[in-house]
Amino acid sequence: MRPRRPRGPGFWGDDSTAEAVKPIAPADEPAALLRSLGPSPLHGPRLAADLYLELVVRKAAGMATALAAQAGLLETDEQD
Repeated sequence: MRPRRPRGPGFWGDDSTAEAVKPIAPADEPAALLRSLGPSPLHGPRLAADLYLELVVRKAAGMATALAAQAGLLETDEQD
């Protein structure tokens, strides 16, 4: 026998408890935080490792911006 699922708003709440979503502004320099941490602790050619890590951060920031745009949450100049 399956355990019964709780009914009602539960952990995530319901529409009455939802807050308005604020527009999302893309980062001007997505890899700035990564570079502020200093060189990576990876062994081998450190420069190549740093470049690959920055590439991953930039790709993730681009995907996040695309998802925000698709959801209609991207901040625009008209919203200022």
